[in-house]
Amino acid sequence: MSALELAIANVRNSINFYEGLTEKISLPCLKSLFISMAHDAQHHLDVISAILENPGKMMVYQPDLESLSRIFETIVDTQGLEGVSRDVVEGCHQAMKNEETVLRNYEELLNSLQSSTTKALFCKIVEQEKKHLSVIKDLCILISEQQSSK
Repeated sequence: MSALELAIANVRNSINFYEGLTEKISLPCLKSLFISMAHDAQHHLDVISAILENPGKMMVYQPDLESLSRIFETIVDTQGLEGVSRDVVEGCHQAMKNEETVLRNYEELLNSLQSSTTKALFCKIVEQEKKHLSVIKDLCILISEQQSSK
């Protein structure tokens, strides 16, 4: 299996993870966050699949680096996480671990790529994944703070 094929398998796992998490969570603000992450992962899958199908083709990918931050700000502004269940807390921690793994995998793949065009696309994906990880970490901190202030 090539590095790109492995990346496709990893992204599919990530999509399935976030879709499954979305089904388990009833809080609309968190649902929105995880739907957005699944949507971003689907874009990553589309980009990687296109690279694999057309290795020399010039592609453009411009990720939205701010949508998750806007969703997170809404969560903070509405204090929408008061009294979250243990399942939600666990889901958020699983999401953080997932993002750490995804980021590590993309960074390893980026280091193995030869094509400067493909590297440029993966740099953008890595940048978006770093943003995902940052938002999920902030979410875990927010939940912990709200839980400990009870």
